[in-house]
Amino acid sequence: MTETPNDSREELKAFRKLMVALSHEGIKDWHDRAQYIMSVTNVSWFSSNKELEQILKAAKGNFDDRVLPLRPPTGLNNEKTIVGMWCSWDFESEIPCCKIEILIRRAKGHVYGFRVDPPDFRDKHCFWHVQFTHCFLETEARFPKSKATWIDESTPAFPIPLGDTASITPKDATVYAVISLYGADIRAPIYDRIRQLTAGVHGSLKELLPSPSQAN
Repeated sequence: MTETPNDSREELKAFRKLMVALSHEGIKDWHDRAQYIMSVTNVSWFSSNKELEQILKAAKGNFDDRVLPLRPPTGLNNEKTIVGMWCSWDFESEIPCCKIEILIRRAKGHVYGFRVDPPDFRDKHCFWHVQFTHCFLETEARFPKSKATWIDESTPAFPIPLGDTASITPKDATVYAVISLYGADIRAPIYDRIRQLTAGVHGSLKELLPSPSQAN
């Protein structure tokens, strides 16, 4: 395995901590509703923080056929709503990157979501961006196929306004995905972790966060 530079190792540690912070509420939520979730999806998921921490030890990897459970945002928080994340990351490359896919399953099987993609210099989207999606593209894990197949998965692509391409890290992209999903509904443990991990990194990134009073 390629040796990971010191700065990338620090970013990888921060990326791991943020993923684990996200998992606490999500894993509990899915455990509490396991029977229902298994009846309407065919996904495998991380059932403990230890499982997640084990797979995140690699500097380059992905969730394979598993999904990270996430707590639904408050406005969608009911027994029929399921939110999950799939992720891949590469801290061995010259410029570390990651890919994040978040899907939301509502009642009656309606599935939609978004993905955070790194630059693809062979494509028109040569910048970090967010796009719509209606299924997990990179894994066999499936929420039942979405009825929202009319959603175009190639356009629009919204640029992530955190700075130039080289300055955006997988940790930053994950923070952006979390803020996109929860907005001011970020709970205290995750909010505190994001504040800690973004201290002194990107002023524009911290400005995206709600105030502490909104987050709690």
